[in-house]
Amino acid sequence: MIERAPGICPLCGAASDCAAFPYATRWQGVEYRYLDCGGCGSAFVSPTPSERTLLETYEWEAYHQRHYGIPVAERASDERMLTALAQAGYGAGRILDFGCGSGDFLLAARRRGYDGAGVEYAPSAIRGARARTELPVTSLREALTSSDRFDVVHLNDVLAHLPHPDELLASLCGLLSPDGVFAIGGGLERNHSVVYGAAVAAKLVRRQLRLDGDPPEAPPTMLVRTDARSQRSFFLRIGWRELHFELYETGWPYLTANGDAPRGPRSALRTTIGAAAVAVAETLPSLRLGNRFLAIERPGPRR
Repeated sequence: MIERAPGICPLCGAASDCAAFPYATRWQGVEYRYLDCGGCGSAFVSPTPSERTLLETYEWEAYHQRHYGIPVAERASDERMLTALAQAGYGAGRILDFGCGSGDFLLAARRRGYDGAGVEYAPSAIRGARARTELPVTSLREALTSSDRFDVVHLNDVLAHLPHPDELLASLCGLLSPDGVFAIGGGLERNHSVVYGAAVAAKLVRRQLRLDGDPPEAPPTMLVRTDARSQRSFFLRIGWRELHFELYETGWPYLTANGDAPRGPRSALRTTIGAAAVAVAETLPSLRLGNRFLAIERPGPRR
């Protein structure tokens, strides 16, 4: 048996070599396993993808056009975040969208009166977002060396894609105005929900019946899969103060952003499970069920 070096959890720094159920993927000849973190309960990718692999993964054509290629006038998560910011007293001002992708949030923020700018990773993604939004979109290096300061730095579906989220967030603190805040949203793929329970049960059945094949041939875009408790603990660990935290359910991936199930022979069942997940989470909030979070955080004292 080949011994593998333990991986390091990006959220809490704990080491682990315990394979997580039921995640694994293979890309360009490398098998990426997800390991269970005994420190915070998250699952994280091991080995960590190389800088070159990450750049190739997040090219405009390979990632953003594939996953976000259809224009959406008002994505529910964007509107939810903008409403929360307004209620927290940040309903206007300068906003930086880190990991702006196809620019949907920047366009939604502009409709609300914000002065927006974006940051992207791959050069093709920078060009694509800039052309689509007609707003300033740059690399992180350019943003950090500029004199621009922002009232809000927004990250949506970004933290789970970062090999070193604490280091990245520390660097972004320098882009905030003195009273600025971070507005962060994302998936909670290990949080309790009807969809998560159904997915794990289905995977168990497939494994018992030996219907599972080899790991899928796909890049490891999700470097961390976590739950609400671990996500909040991460913000606390890096010294941030929580101004607002919201847990909610969308039914994804059994429901799309429009509330429909992806097409296929099991679409009716998926629709039912996804709709049930949303209904149960909204009807019984005390259970803390949900697959997404929204947080407004203020960093600790500047060093």
